[in-house]
Parts: sequence; C-alpha cells; structure tokens
Amino acid sequence: MEDSQLANILKEFERYFGFSLVPDANHACLIALTKKLSIQIELDRYGMVIIGCRIVNAPPSSYRNSLITAALKYNEATPPSTGIFGFGKKRQQLLLYIKIDPKNITSQYIASILPPFIEKAKYWIETIEKNEIPEISPTSKPKSAGMFGL
Repeated sequence: MEDSQLANILKEFERYFGFSLVPDANHACLIALTKKLSIQIELDRYGMVIIGCRIVNAPPSSYRNSLITAALKYNEATPPSTGIFGFGKKRQQLLLYIKIDPKNITSQYIASILPPFIEKAKYWIETIEKNEIPEISPTSKPKSAGMFGL
C-alpha cells in the first residue's frame, strides 16, 4: 500500500524533473541533482510526504555547534516552505527537509516549493565547502520578536 501511494505521488514529481521516478526497496526515492546534492522523497508513518536532503556530516566540534546555531536562526528567519533544518544524531548529519500533506501535491505546487528548497540546500552545501558558516541576509531576518520576544 505504501509503495503504491508513494508511486502515485512520485508521478506528480516526474512532471517537474522530466524523468520516471519509482520507490526503491526502502520505500523512498533518491534523486541525484548534482554530485553533492541529492533529495529523497518518502512517506512518514502518518502518510505525510517528506522531501529531504543531507547537507553535511557534522561530527562533534565547535564548527558543528556554529552550524547548528546558524541552522536554528535560519529556521526562525525563513519560511518553513523553503525547508526546515534538523540534526540526525544517529548519523551526525545536518538535514534539510519539508513535510507536505499529500492532498496538496500538484505539479504547480511542486514547481513552487522545490526551487527555493534546492537553492537553500545548494547555498548551505557550497558555503560549508568553503569552511564558512551560512549567514542570513538582512532582508530575510524576521520583523518581529515573536510571541515570546526571542
């Protein structure tokens, strides 16, 4: 059942990518966009679609702490539709992902969310390759301090 649902969802993504997509043995679909950037599409246990990518392996260090701090700032300053950063403790990886209700998936919706998600991932990967910490541009900073003033 899960593979057939994912296969149907992947058909909408095929229009964006221009080639056939099928679930693999792990009930996911890995798409290599560049040598260093791949995205994975899968369903979570609740049937939500997750689009994710690995940004970097980040073993314990002060650099990793700085990356995680920057990622948290990005989460707060940029729309969730461009991706949310998370950290996979088991594999020590900084991840970027989007969670989508499968009812919302259309080729137009995919064309609106994937480009900013991919650009965000590329920017982070390229910046980290230079051993730098990605910075938020002044125009992307939030205008209010939020409900708790943080």
